[in-house]
Amino acid sequence: MFRHLSIFAPLIVTWVLCIPICGNSQAIVEEKIYAQSQKHWLLEIPLWIPGIRGQLAYGDIDLTPSDGEDDKLFKQLFHKTSVEFYLVGRAMYKTPKIICQLDAFSGALGRTYEYVPADGGMEKELVYLTTQVFFPRLFAGYNVLDIGDQEDFNLDVYPYLGTRYMDVILHSDVFGQGQVIDLKPRWIEVLFGLYIPIEYKRWKLELQADYGISGKNYSWVYSNALRYRASQLIDFQIGWSLMNVRLRKSIDHEELKLKMNLFGPTAGIGFWL
Repeated sequence: MFRHLSIFAPLIVTWVLCIPICGNSQAIVEEKIYAQSQKHWLLEIPLWIPGIRGQLAYGDIDLTPSDGEDDKLFKQLFHKTSVEFYLVGRAMYKTPKIICQLDAFSGALGRTYEYVPADGGMEKELVYLTTQVFFPRLFAGYNVLDIGDQEDFNLDVYPYLGTRYMDVILHSDVFGQGQVIDLKPRWIEVLFGLYIPIEYKRWKLELQADYGISGKNYSWVYSNALRYRASQLIDFQIGWSLMNVRLRKSIDHEELKLKMNLFGPTAGIGFWL
């Protein structure tokens, strides 16, 4: 009897040893599925094509007097605008009930204008106006809608509140002369937004929009991203973001309205911890 059992002993030992290995393999597969993952921290850094960081973007800038748009101090001369717009980084903590996130974007715009002095003088100058923006954002939200089976598919809706710090630099040079504008307005906005992640197995679609306001200044941002979970630790995302900024500022004894739009693709690699 024992002789016959000894024939199956190697098979029994192999089967016993495979139980934890198979269990671990199943756990690894589940960790790759967003809806089943137990990892809550995401640290994301951007991916850039060498040599063209943030330059695959579109942007526009406009300066008009606050009391109307007919008598412009700055008249656009050329349609071509130099643009940079990119994601600086992102850190997120997310559970089925709450979300907290810190991220930041950076952008720059440049355009040539014809400058007309506010004192009514007839002399006009060519001005190259550059605008740089850096805006970190911090917010926290709570899940108010949870749809899905918690296995393969899940859809959540997180309304959130937060703040956005706006750091803007306005600088211009008159061609052949000196500087005419050097302003650095900074303000903190109160944010109201919505974050909607839609998860299916190793894929996730993120939709996000918010509106920030501080006095006469305001901004809104919309972004989306498609993510793919390559492993327990790493996923990749590609998407795009749209930013709109409205700022009022006095220049040459004239209150001007600055309108700035930035639109561009984003790509990043995320680390789940």
